[in-house]
Amino acid sequence: MKVNYDSDKISYSQLLNSFLKKIDPTDGEGQFVDRGYQYSPVIFYQNKDEEVEGYKKSAI
Repeated sequence: MKVNYDSDKISYSQLLNSFLKKIDPTDGEGQFVDRGYQYSPVIFYQNKDEEVEGYKKSAI
């Protein structure tokens, strides 16, 4: 799923916080009732700042 967002209304950091509250990043076999490796959570980014922010927030 691709999420388009308006950075004037929500920051990338806030978007990551919301995403990470809804999933268990330590569960590599899926989320909720969707089981299997094809349902593993992933974070995409469009620039270096977003990459760094994603790694910081998802660090286990």
